[in-house]
Amino acid sequence: MLNPTPNLSFIVFFLPLFFACSYASWTQQYGDSSSTNYISSSNHTIAWNYTALGDEDSASFFYGSPSMSEDGVVFIPFLEIPQYWLQVRAIAPGGKEIWMANWIGEDESCSVVDLSNTLYSSEHKLVIVSWHCTAGGAYHEKAGEVVALNATNGSLVWRSQKLKLLDSASISMSKKMVYVVSGYDCGRDNPVQSLDDQQAKQRPHKNDSIIAAIDISTGKLKWTQSLEHSGCDGQLKISYLPNDSVLLLIPYNLPYGPYLAGSLLGVSCLEDEGSVNCSSIWQENLRLSYEAKFAFTVNGSFAYGSYGFAGNPDLIFGLNTKTGKLEFSNHGYCDEGAYPSGPSVDASGIAYYNCGNRVFSVNTKGKLIWKSKQLSEKGYTFETLFKQSPSLHIDENLVVSSDSDGEFIYILSMKDGSLKSSFNTTLLLSNSVITEPPILYGDNVCIIKATKYVDYFLFSLPLISED
Repeated sequence: MLNPTPNLSFIVFFLPLFFACSYASWTQQYGDSSSTNYISSSNHTIAWNYTALGDEDSASFFYGSPSMSEDGVVFIPFLEIPQYWLQVRAIAPGGKEIWMANWIGEDESCSVVDLSNTLYSSEHKLVIVSWHCTAGGAYHEKAGEVVALNATNGSLVWRSQKLKLLDSASISMSKKMVYVVSGYDCGRDNPVQSLDDQQAKQRPHKNDSIIAAIDISTGKLKWTQSLEHSGCDGQLKISYLPNDSVLLLIPYNLPYGPYLAGSLLGVSCLEDEGSVNCSSIWQENLRLSYEAKFAFTVNGSFAYGSYGFAGNPDLIFGLNTKTGKLEFSNHGYCDEGAYPSGPSVDASGIAYYNCGNRVFSVNTKGKLIWKSKQLSEKGYTFETLFKQSPSLHIDENLVVSSDSDGEFIYILSMKDGSLKSSFNTTLLLSNSVITEPPILYGDNVCIIKATKYVDYFLFSLPLISED
């Protein structure tokens, strides 16, 4: 079992990264697509859209974050109701669906299934996703799998062995391995709706979680360990390093509920040909809530974060990933009563946070670099559903963000936060909201919108004016 007590002999001292690929493509792939959501392209900017229609009886629900290939193909995970078919759809530039892969979770004890985020590997030309059971059956009967699809045609390449994946399963990858961390059963283990806050805090957590490493080429399970408790709705983050190692940031001892605070666990994994060995290197009680988000600098030696809702009197932080030591922790620069999104990090190590009505940037000391003007009436509040990290357009030095209502896109200068342009996406589709951070492909911005009838629309629009 991983021991959360720091063991300094396992600390990996990180070397500078020298990439054969661009910074943008690296962040798009290796578990941190939210840091930029940008892929460089010389393709001419065109406007197009793709529609996935649903209805109240048989709907296609969009689950998890999409990913994008270097050719601009968007891979979107869906769950088809009521058959519970799990799908991944591949949408090419121009809006043409080039394939749709269907499969179903083969577990009779599971009445409801869910999909994780999607990953795309350019080295292996694979689309990777996991499914897990979210309801039905005894706790230890719950199951899930990691699945790899051919990115060209959607055919099945491999399916992992059955794993005890539970609520909040999250996947990330290096060049050699796919890593999956599952949270405990949020709804069954800690039904806080039937307990007062004090009882909820004192209720013991009996459910173990797992972390597993799977060979990205074959789907073979290479390593797994039990975590005494990794937390509900936690976000796995990974930094891939050039010396055959990765660093995982895993929310730990994180109870269910916005006011209940937990820790962050740093795990180092050394990869060899066909094998992997992981060990915890530090654990820090940061008072994270379940909405906590993280992003690494390019060399992996520093991580920015947001604490989430009410888990900490501060709202943002930065830490040394070798030791887990906080380098700064402060309230951030949102308006009073507003909460920041997760961070996005550029090549120079500057972090950008979206408040829903303004954007601000800080350095590794937590010092404010700039704060944009107020862009809309209200920011991300406790009740706000959408908390989207800004996307960074590396070639044009632009920050692209959405408002707290999921209706407007704002384009800002990365240098000083000045507003370059904006557009109202309800003009494209009324009574709809943006559900994911913008994806930037060349000079196009791709946005995913949804209506209350669970219709999903993928729009691609020119981001940079031709004049």
